[in-house]
Amino acid sequence: MMKDILTEWRVFLNEQEQKPAPTIEDIKKAIMTALYGTGVQNITPAIAFAVANKESTFDPKAVNGSHVGLFGIGRPAAVDVGYEEEYDKDPFDIYTNSKIGVKYLQYQYDFATTLQDKYPTLDTLVLAYSAYNLGRKNMLRMVNVLSVKGAVSDKNLIAAIFKQDPKLIGKTDLDTVRNYYKSIEKTFSGI
Repeated sequence: MMKDILTEWRVFLNEQEQKPAPTIEDIKKAIMTALYGTGVQNITPAIAFAVANKESTFDPKAVNGSHVGLFGIGRPAAVDVGYEEEYDKDPFDIYTNSKIGVKYLQYQYDFATTLQDKYPTLDTLVLAYSAYNLGRKNMLRMVNVLSVKGAVSDKNLIAAIFKQDPKLIGKTDLDTVRNYYKSIEKTFSGI
């Protein structure tokens, strides 16, 4: 049975390779359609483009374990936001992947806002992206470990997410993240 699933997956990936690559204009349109079509709030175009860039460098055929496409989406994320049927049809489709990606990011942002009373020193966006990358349970576990160590900060959470030594992350790392979003926004300002 496992062999059949692997064979099916390989055939599917081969079919994806045969499709013509979408242009950057196609990708812009897909992400903007997702932003406005799903009714997300708090997720700006800059944030959406920054996440897609971080997850796949805008490669709609990207595969990282079980996470695929522009937004590096896995099936559990699609299930969490109610798009499992669309995911099952074609998780690499730029419109499907973008829709799931921005909806899942909003889902995690909403969750992050509920933590602001408990962790007022942490930026909501940092918490949201942490949950997006790690899953809620792992993100909470990481924040709790940092809390026990008396080291709850955006810098330490970012370090933990990206498996870096906090000493290597400058005090302006969060500003760097925000500036990155702004630079992506400028890049895509002609949308």
